[in-house]
Amino acid sequence: MKKLITLLFILIILITPTYAYTVEKTVLSKSLTTTVDKDTKVTIRYNEIPGYDFTNWTTTGITLFDATDTQQIFNMPENNVTLTANVAVTSYTISYNLNGGTASNPTSYNINSNAITLTNPTKNGCTFLGWTGSNGATPQTTVTIPKGSTGNKVYTARWSSNEYTVTVTKNNGGTVTPGTSTVNYGSNLTFNITANTGYTISNIKLNGTNQSITNNTQMSYALNNITADKTFAVTFAPITYTIAYTLNGGTVSGNPTSYTIETSTITLKNPTKSGYTFSGWIGSNGSTPQTNVTIPQGSTGNKTYTAVFNENDLVITFNANGGTGSMSPQYVSKNVATPLTANTFTYTGKTFAGWAESSGGSVVYANGASITTTTDKTLYAKWVLYGDVNMDGSVTLADSTRLRGVVNGSVNVSEICSEAADVNLDGTLNTIDVLAIKYHSNSVNGFGTLPITNIRTITFNSNGGTGTMDMDIAVSGVAKILPTNTFTAPSGKVFGGWIDGATTGDVAYKDGASITTTTNKTLYAKWVDYGDV
Repeated sequence: MKKLITLLFILIILITPTYAYTVEKTVLSKSLTTTVDKDTKVTIRYNEIPGYDFTNWTTTGITLFDATDTQQIFNMPENNVTLTANVAVTSYTISYNLNGGTASNPTSYNINSNAITLTNPTKNGCTFLGWTGSNGATPQTTVTIPKGSTGNKVYTARWSSNEYTVTVTKNNGGTVTPGTSTVNYGSNLTFNITANTGYTISNIKLNGTNQSITNNTQMSYALNNITADKTFAVTFAPITYTIAYTLNGGTVSGNPTSYTIETSTITLKNPTKSGYTFSGWIGSNGSTPQTNVTIPQGSTGNKTYTAVFNENDLVITFNANGGTGSMSPQYVSKNVATPLTANTFTYTGKTFAGWAESSGGSVVYANGASITTTTDKTLYAKWVLYGDVNMDGSVTLADSTRLRGVVNGSVNVSEICSEAADVNLDGTLNTIDVLAIKYHSNSVNGFGTLPITNIRTITFNSNGGTGTMDMDIAVSGVAKILPTNTFTAPSGKVFGGWIDGATTGDVAYKDGASITTTTNKTLYAKWVDYGDV
């Protein structure tokens, strides 16, 4: 509803006699009186007042040609004249661009309206940054149209899209792409899920809830209209493959019937069949029989294996020949090279040198060697005394001398019984074995029984003298007479004895003294001045 404000302009013109006109502005509480002569040309113009619109003039004492014209020109009549300017309050628009948001705000106002503070809009998935427009280009979250304002207003809501995180987890066994992602409100995300070879997609969970699996090796999963943080978990599981056996009458235990890609390497146990020799497995390993078949870790696919047997034509019998223990006969095919069963017989104080074809014969087959035969055979364990390097039935200095030749390279190891020579059972042939056999032959204290595993070394250092001395040995904890010093003394010095484990210090052992040790030792020659004994 328009409110009319009347501006009263009273023009009083005095024309001989003179007339006065008065201009009164009731809104502004101002008045103006002017006196003019009759027939004086008078110009009245309406000056705009902010917030108001001019409508028309109403008069007394004069008739206007166009009362809606803001400017009036007339000649002063012979009477007082009153002109009234009629106005209405201006109504301004308030328009909004909410950019998808919602809010309830006034759409108009006038100069007399109370101050208006805009209500901020809301929008799903977005954060309101502020208004721009009539308030300026910088977004403001508090915008007010003060009382007394004029002019149309335009406001635009500015937003930032909310971001949400989709956290992706998985175990080994496949891939999920993309991984953990940050997306805007309402976005869509498609995951590509691929199981590695040997694995299957076993479980998918969204926010802890199981989801459908459309393909257990490769599939996509669409996550649409994301409006909150989410968790997406994929579990891959190894595929279980079968292992099937055709034993053809054989027997075996301990072979697994299934495996996965993660299973440790499997070595098949070979079956046995009375009266037959196992030739090998065929099947997933190929068409050629193999006696050593493995399924390496990381393998995939179902496996099938068939045992291949050859009927035994010949039997190998093993004789302990004075030893103890038992060994089952071994069946072999005629003229087919077959590894002999490893010896399991034992003989106290003696070592196994190989197999002979008679109880007193020489070694024909080494332990585990292959045999090719056309007849049944009985093989006799060949036992040799520890230290009997020459295999002549006794341990003498000759055995020590022979072994020394092997150690220094003058004798080929094939010319001795290396099993008998390794009297300290360390797997090597060295000076320790040479000396142990020598001392055994000479009945040195502690070396009465071979083999001996607790031998300690004694090394001699000239400590400034000249010459060399061979290493010596002793049985741990058993007294042993030290060899006589053979080093040459430095000029003006004489040998005073042995220092234990250091280049200086007191004499621990005199020349030819007895030593008892439980550790390896190095003795250093002690040189003293003549007469300083």
